[in-house]
Amino acid sequence: MSTVQAPLLWVPLKTTSDVSYAPSIRQTIIQTYQESADSYKEEIAALDRCRQDALRGSAGSDITGRDLLYKYFGQLELLELRFPEVRVPFPWKDAFTDKEISQLSLAYEKASVIFNIAATLSSLAAQQNRTSTEGIRRAFHNFRCAAGMFTYINDNFLHAPSTDLSREVVKVLVQLMIAQATEVFVERMTEEKEKKPFGLRARVSTQAAFLYGSVIEDVKELVNKGIFERSWTWLVQCKHKYFVSLAQYQRSLADSASSKHGDALARLQIAETAAKEASRFATSFSTSFTTASSAGSATLPSDAATSLLDLTRTHLALCNEAKVSEQRDNDLIYHEALPSEAALPPIEKSSVGEPIAIQEVYGAPEVQKVVGQDIFVRLVPLSVHQSSSLYSEEKAKLIRTEGERCETADTELVTALEFAGLPTSLDKFNDFVNNGSTRLSEMTEPPNQVLEWAEAVQHAKEVKPIEKMWDELTGLRNKVHHDLDSIEQKLDTDARDCEQMRVKYDHLWEQQPSSNFTKAWRQSLKSHREALEEARKSDQQIDEIWQSAKTDLGILADPTRQSVRRLFTENMQHRDNSNANSLLDMLDVNDDESEMSQMKNMITAIQENISRLQAIKKERNGVLQDLKERIQADDISQLLILNRKAQNIEPALFAAELEKFQAHSGRISATIHLQTTAIQELTAHYKSLVDSRRGKDIQERWTNASKRMAQATNRLQAAYQSHEEVRSALLKGIHFYRETQTAVIEIQRQAESFLSNRVAERMRMVTQAEAKSDRKDANRGQAHNLDHQMARMNLANSSLSSPASGPVPPPLPPPPRQWQQPVNSSSPGPPYQTFSPYSTGSDRTSASATQAHYSSPSPPSADPYASLASFGSINPSTTPVSQNLSGPVHPQVSHQYSGQAQASIPQQYSGQAPPPPPSAPPQRPAQFHHQHNAFPANAQYDPVAASAGPPKPALPPPPPPVTYQSAVAQAQNPNSSWTSSQPSEALHHHAQQPGPSPMHYPSAPQPRPPVGPLTSHYHQNSTAQTYVPNHQFSAPTVQAYHDPRNGMSYGSATQSPQPPPKSDPIYPNHGGWQQGQQHPNSYTTAPHNSYYPNPAPPPPPPPPPHGSRYQ
Repeated sequence: MSTVQAPLLWVPLKTTSDVSYAPSIRQTIIQTYQESADSYKEEIAALDRCRQDALRGSAGSDITGRDLLYKYFGQLELLELRFPEVRVPFPWKDAFTDKEISQLSLAYEKASVIFNIAATLSSLAAQQNRTSTEGIRRAFHNFRCAAGMFTYINDNFLHAPSTDLSREVVKVLVQLMIAQATEVFVERMTEEKEKKPFGLRARVSTQAAFLYGSVIEDVKELVNKGIFERSWTWLVQCKHKYFVSLAQYQRSLADSASSKHGDALARLQIAETAAKEASRFATSFSTSFTTASSAGSATLPSDAATSLLDLTRTHLALCNEAKVSEQRDNDLIYHEALPSEAALPPIEKSSVGEPIAIQEVYGAPEVQKVVGQDIFVRLVPLSVHQSSSLYSEEKAKLIRTEGERCETADTELVTALEFAGLPTSLDKFNDFVNNGSTRLSEMTEPPNQVLEWAEAVQHAKEVKPIEKMWDELTGLRNKVHHDLDSIEQKLDTDARDCEQMRVKYDHLWEQQPSSNFTKAWRQSLKSHREALEEARKSDQQIDEIWQSAKTDLGILADPTRQSVRRLFTENMQHRDNSNANSLLDMLDVNDDESEMSQMKNMITAIQENISRLQAIKKERNGVLQDLKERIQADDISQLLILNRKAQNIEPALFAAELEKFQAHSGRISATIHLQTTAIQELTAHYKSLVDSRRGKDIQERWTNASKRMAQATNRLQAAYQSHEEVRSALLKGIHFYRETQTAVIEIQRQAESFLSNRVAERMRMVTQAEAKSDRKDANRGQAHNLDHQMARMNLANSSLSSPASGPVPPPLPPPPRQWQQPVNSSSPGPPYQTFSPYSTGSDRTSASATQAHYSSPSPPSADPYASLASFGSINPSTTPVSQNLSGPVHPQVSHQYSGQAQASIPQQYSGQAPPPPPSAPPQRPAQFHHQHNAFPANAQYDPVAASAGPPKPALPPPPPPVTYQSAVAQAQNPNSSWTSSQPSEALHHHAQQPGPSPMHYPSAPQPRPPVGPLTSHYHQNSTAQTYVPNHQFSAPTVQAYHDPRNGMSYGSATQSPQPPPKSDPIYPNHGGWQQGQQHPNSYTTAPHNSYYPNPAPPPPPPPPPHGSRYQ
């Protein structure tokens, strides 16, 4: 074989100038993707740099230039998927005519780049050293890749803007690349080391000759158009004849080897003829190549002419020598006739150099590595996101399906084991097989839960035993009952004392019954008793629970825990005594060895099956977890981008991608099948073990022992729960009784304060009643003497005029007080009604004690306030009233609460000086008006009292009835109003009169106009009256008048339509109390009340807790 290599063609490169993608891509990012173009500056710069590297000076006909072109075209493909509308002017020069053509289409850029890739591959193939096997392989591969690139251009770019990209040119280039690839393959076959059959060589050579012969006319046409070089025509014709000759030569060798010497000689003659023509074309090529490319060719090596001449001459000499040798042999030896050329069978063609598609080229791992990651990988089209979401849903369906299968299998396994009670139920059988009773012995020890209960009970006992809690609760309960009884007893005693005084003094007794004021307290006491009764019932229930659990709690409270252990030990001993034979007795029986061995085998098989099932479950869960991780990491966004142009490709693409997870599904199915088989075996073994004679006996004894242990545990559990319930209930009960005691103590404090006021008031009223009674007796005696003297003086005349008439009877005493119901002194304080003969409306407001109703002022035989002289001042004066008068004299108010002057506060009620007068006089609570009157209209200073000294302040009024509504209203609003129940007509009457109405006394003097400022305003209607807390109460406005009988000035809080009283000789006029004078000890504000540190009404008694303490 000749070592001379035939020259090979390559395609020239297209050239271009620099362009920038930045303007068009930035605009597309902003308009289409609605993102900031500045965030993709690096990607845009990388794309421009990639183009410069691939198409400028760094690109060449070497491997580096090929890789740069590979990378740039790969990025163009990805770029088109994201920016199909990119508009950049791409200037390219024609590879053959050198004419520059510029277009804005990205497809033109791609076609030009592919053309350069094919040209580079053809250059690499033509310049390979084909003397080595590796060089021949690379040349063969590169020519095929170049043919594939030109084929892609021919199939996808129908309307080429340039000549080099036209279909006629590209088609010829494809044929030339395939022909040269076949030529390289023939060179490889003709090597001596290969030893290929001559027939195969002939077929491949025939294919090469066919390929070169098919493009001769096209090449001539393109050469005539000035596209290809003229040397290409001679080269193609030369190689066509060369491979025809070579094919005939190789076939002649095959015929000679098969003893077809005539056919061989005929083929050698044809080969010699074709070789001569090839040699002639080589000479023409040499002449044309030397003339046209004196400066060097861009498509052929410099030694192409020499190499081709040498190749053809060598081959011609080889054919001539073979023909001479074959003819000599045939003439001397074989004597076969030579067939004609037409009679020879044709040589078949064998195609070996098919083009490699561009998809196959870019699918190679080394090419993908060269292309690298997508430059705009962060920019994903919306359609790709949608397709990726659909694929994610398909993956989620797969995970859910496999997860449900695994979950169902796990549930079946757990159910099977729980149904048989495995592996716990094997313990009793293992004890029997191992000749022991370890598990049964453990039942004599109390469970950990029981020990925890015992520790909790002991700790609670150390903190505070239940017995002490019972004692504390009982003491609190008895104390509350005692306080309630004491309060009721004191209230009953006060009511009884009041009514006894009323019976004793009759109409002279002015203190109201206490039932009107203590009604709220008694109701509260009743509610407290009802709540205590409910609490007592709850105490009884708790006591029953405590007594029932006391014994078992003693066991739990043992600090040594010996009582608890003894309970379980005795329980197990009772079990052993109740059975004829124990489990240990069974061990003494001479069991059949075969039965024991069989039971051991079954237990071992069951344990092995359980371990196997656990391993299967673990493997299945591991496969499922691996499947989840792989699916989570699976991302086909890039694949979707590459297939973005395809229509309706998602179903097929998704199915192909999900196919890679079928291995995991298969492994899960296998584990489920293995688990089913193992469960069936386990069930069979366990059933055989339980149904055996020994197995039934073991289960029965074990069940009895477990039942007794559970009974003991439940017994102690019930005791512990009772202990917690009793302690909780006792804590609540103690808290309840403490709250109740606090409420009752508050009621007791209020009641004692009220009762002390009542006692002081009765003492004052007793003194007043005694004084009034003495005055009336003295007046009655004087009147009787006067009548007796008058009767004696007129006795003579009387006897003359009417001798038949008898003595004149004495005057009638004042009418007795009439009650609407009799007084029952034994009653604890019934609610008495007001007096029927006297008016008790808005014109007669009530004080703490009911005012006395007299028909005329009482004679000043005694001072009704004499016993209370110490209340007037600290050092009462003995100077006559007339000596203390200075300045204008004003009418004296009826009592110290009138608000006209202020007296000093007694030391025994207040340890400090009186407070300054308030800025605004407080108003009196409305409920004081109709319940009691601390300032009766007839409580005027009589002459005796006036002459005895300055007036003395009266006792403070008792507290108003305590109601919950009034206390809450006062606590919520210190300036709240107190509702009055007085009729609305009184308001109209009061508004029309300049002062209060006349008093309801027959002998009351005429009213006088008011003197001094009004201290309070009483609107006696349904509206609320203003009440200012923390101020002293003031009396109604006093209307001064003058009594001509005794010369004294009186004050009245009410008016009466009755006529003024007549002059009474017993009460002469007193000059010291005329209008215009002022008492030296007149008051400006109400004095401080020592009985109430806080002048506001006392708060209502706290309500008792509702219901029992468990609410």
